[in-house]
Amino acid sequence: MSVFSNGQKGGTKKSTAPDLLRKAPKELLLNTLAAVIDSGAAVILAATRSGDALVITLLDGDGKDKVYCSDIEELRSALSDLAAAYVTPG
Repeated sequence: MSVFSNGQKGGTKKSTAPDLLRKAPKELLLNTLAAVIDSGAAVILAATRSGDALVITLLDGDGKDKVYCSDIEELRSALSDLAAAYVTPG
């Protein structure tokens, strides 16, 4: 089962991985990463070889899930998917 609703697809809009991270909703990014790490899972943030997309890889036990984000909406969606799976209310 994939955590990310966008699956393993890349977008068509040009941006760079560092640009996307700079534009990311900071509170959502930090709280989501902290919750994933607190659960014992790992998150890898990297750029594609071409540099035009951010790759988020989730490692949880034997499972591996990956999503490519080429614009801020795809990044927001991926972070929201992670938050829904790992952030506990309250």
